[in-house]
Amino acid sequence: MISSPLEFTVEPSDVTIPEGNSVMLQCAGRADRKVLQDGKVAPNIRWRGPDGQDIGIVGDTFRSQLTNGSLYISSVESNRGLTGFYHCLLSVDGIGTIVSRSARVAIADLPDINQESHEIYLYAGQTAYFKCMSSLLPYSIESRYHTEWLKDDLPLRMDLTRMLLLPSGALEIDEVVPADRGTYQCNVTAGTFSRLSSKSNLNIKSTAGQPQSFAPPAFVIVPQPQTVREGDTVILDCAANGNPKPTIRWLRNGEDIDMNDLDSRFRIMGTGSLQINSIQDTDAGDYQCRASNTEDSLDASATVQVQVPPKFILSPDDKVAYEKEELELTCSIHGKPTPIIQWLKNGDLITPSEYMQIVGG
Repeated sequence: MISSPLEFTVEPSDVTIPEGNSVMLQCAGRADRKVLQDGKVAPNIRWRGPDGQDIGIVGDTFRSQLTNGSLYISSVESNRGLTGFYHCLLSVDGIGTIVSRSARVAIADLPDINQESHEIYLYAGQTAYFKCMSSLLPYSIESRYHTEWLKDDLPLRMDLTRMLLLPSGALEIDEVVPADRGTYQCNVTAGTFSRLSSKSNLNIKSTAGQPQSFAPPAFVIVPQPQTVREGDTVILDCAANGNPKPTIRWLRNGEDIDMNDLDSRFRIMGTGSLQINSIQDTDAGDYQCRASNTEDSLDASATVQVQVPPKFILSPDDKVAYEKEELELTCSIHGKPTPIIQWLKNGDLITPSEYMQIVGG
């Protein structure tokens, strides 16, 4: 049962993509059957672009509206006015118009490929970690880039029992062996974008004739602070070497994270990286990667902040009033950062006046 004369069944969502990719913003709605009586037609859908004006679909080179009401952008390119905030408007003549949530179309920054060369010296049985991208990208963006690793200028043959390609493009090799010796570099591609990292050289040290020596944990890679959106998948990288080989466990705000719960959204990737699926507001906090062996224990920490899209705590209800009667429509919204509240009438922004006032949102 529809509680209001007009309502959305599908609203557009934010999209961030590499330049040149296509985008579809979905929108659908319905009207109460009683509204469609008296000869009124079904709800009409139109779109409002980043410039705040209704989009004139006819003659638009890049944007077209599909028969189901969705907006299709064939190629999102910079400097063409295609990026920014879009709104879907649902209207019925004689009744009014409602506006969807804002949907931001943005072009993803090109990944910053690692250009630092390293000479890496390890003993057989230790863990090697090769960084590909210098800066963190959102998990949803990382998946749009294809990463391939080269060894000695040839495609690396992945031994899936020891080698892991992380979502960030990094390569982790556990239990290195002499055959792993060589130069490594990554190649990142997406559409017409292609870029090679610098080369890093892996050397395997010999222990022949040397007495066994013990060593405390030493981090190969440590987790980095992240600000993410609720519902995202988050990866906190961590790996360590030492003798004996360190064990890694994770803590949040000083308390151990339970990985054994069948419903847990937390799991270990590779030798020690932490993956958090569908991160929630309550998952925000300080995360500690703790590497321990018989020699010592070592911590590396990173703060994870979770942004929460606006959600209605209290939404306005339909009201009937006499002419000149004072009327109040209540609205309360939660989100992180604190949302900016705007009021619209039939799709147009309300400007406060003596007639209409906005009090505390």
